[in-house]
Formats: sequence, structure tokens, C-alpha cells
Amino acid sequence: VEVETPDVMHCNETRYFWISWKNGVIEVGRGLVVGNRVFMVWWKDPEPYKVNGIAISTGFGAEGKWKF
Repeated sequence: VEVETPDVMHCNETRYFWISWKNGVIEVGRGLVVGNRVFMVWWKDPEPYKVNGIAISTGFGAEGKWKF
């Protein structure tokens, strides 16, 4: 899934995001509270897989720093 996210990142400011895959629904949002400020929702998987890992990256040709 792709969504337009203008100004979602800032090179001089730390911003927080969350990812949830509860009940087979994949969601992404901003902030520290899961469920708030959702900006991306995937579909509800009727037979969800067990999540064993995730991958995070910057866009092609971009640089970034990630803290977990």
C-alpha cells in the first residue's frame, strides 16, 4: 500500500511512529500511542500469518537514522 505523506519526516526533528498488525489488520501511525493518528491501513487478512520480523528502510537514494 502507498499513501502520500507530505512533511511526515523532518531532518532536524525526531518524530515517532508505530506499526500494528493486531487481528490481521496492518496499520501505521504517528506518535507514541498505538491506534492514534493512523495514516496507513492495509487490508484485514482473514488468515493472518504470525509476524516473526519486520524491516524498515529509507526510500531509494535517501539517508536516514532509525532508533528503536
